[in-house]
Amino acid sequence: MTLSGLTGPRFFRYWVGYGGILYALLSAALAARAGLGWLVLTVALAGLWWWETATGYCRRCTHFNCGPHGALMRRFFARDSRPLPTRRFLLHAAGDLLLFAWPQRWFWEWPWLGAATLVWLAVAAVAVAPVSAEARRDTPKYGGLPRAPEAP
Repeated sequence: MTLSGLTGPRFFRYWVGYGGILYALLSAALAARAGLGWLVLTVALAGLWWWETATGYCRRCTHFNCGPHGALMRRFFARDSRPLPTRRFLLHAAGDLLLFAWPQRWFWEWPWLGAATLVWLAVAAVAVAPVSAEARRDTPKYGGLPRAPEAP
């Protein structure tokens, strides 16, 4: 698979969309194993993250479809083409990092599982990079650099 394959919408949908669901389910299961309070807190954080992501990023995406998350989100929210404020970009980045880091203490009880989650994160970081034509077209909506002018 080439870099363009790793940054395309289909790969993002499966690796980040479905992989994120698997990560969330594993996180909830491990939090439940640690105690009911940890499970409730983990689910609450995930719910807040979903709301922030759905109302901020997903509504501005060209594809508007990253698996079950996108299908559910489309039922509740309309597309939004306004630029995302910088504070929302920072909030989203902080939320992504928090939700990834939060269950890591439980994942590393099994080193192979902890290592697998780091590989998943590294590839997910490549998948969200604005490399594809679609992603570059979306970058200004997320507060990124404006598009380069079209060649004559």
